[in-house]
Amino acid sequence: MLKQRLIFGALGVILAILVITFCPVYIIGICVGIIAAIGLGEFYNVTGLIKKKSAVVVPGFIASIVFCAISVVNTDAFYDYMVLITVAYVFVLMLMMVFFRSNCSFSDVALSFAGTIYVTVFFLHIFFVRKMNLGNLLIWVLFISAWSTDTFAYFAGRCLGKHKLCPSISPKKTVEGAFGGVVGCLICVCAYVAIVAKYNSLSVNYFNIVILALVASVFSQVGDLAASCIKRENNVKDYGNLIPGHGGILDRFDSVLLISPVVYYIMTYLPVFK
Repeated sequence: MLKQRLIFGALGVILAILVITFCPVYIIGICVGIIAAIGLGEFYNVTGLIKKKSAVVVPGFIASIVFCAISVVNTDAFYDYMVLITVAYVFVLMLMMVFFRSNCSFSDVALSFAGTIYVTVFFLHIFFVRKMNLGNLLIWVLFISAWSTDTFAYFAGRCLGKHKLCPSISPKKTVEGAFGGVVGCLICVCAYVAIVAKYNSLSVNYFNIVILALVASVFSQVGDLAASCIKRENNVKDYGNLIPGHGGILDRFDSVLLISPVVYYIMTYLPVFK
């Protein structure tokens, strides 16, 4: 199982590097949209909306497609139209609840709306980071933050873990592991930014990057725990089995998902490079 996890994890990293490095930005946006759609399907499946054949599933996917399409065509328009799309989406969900009452409750409406925002809109911020100035370099700050936090938290927890962090959610996670994840993230992100700055003749605002790494690492672990909460509440181990050894899209991207808007907005107002 560990060997399979490592192999497919390595293949995933290589594929991500190839796509992000060599593909045009709009292709990356389309890829993010496809991943978001798969993730939204996993969310709807785990929360029972698909099995129930709830009337809110189709509007949820349509809203997701609209959000993604606008972002790819014109990212600036995403913010111009987000409120309008969100209001229209909620209006449609309320209509579904009224006219399809037999298989559409208010909890379905809430799940559909929360899932679309949590999965689709948060995923889209990966694309927004890539479209930033120097986005081809900054995008790796996002992934390195999540991956290094996860890796260092795992090994720190295995070697030093004594105090449980959230035993009711994830019994194996420890306070020591959480601190190890933060320290590891800080080291890896600072090292990456320093190397990039050296070879691209850029100067680094280390105060901003330290804040970014600390916040991203904390939110990365919160994202992992939040995903675990959803799975435990619905009595499932994984969101899916799309990626052997890793589960579904949301299992692999749960940490990245929650920190993508955090990283985007921090880098927008606290630039990494001077």
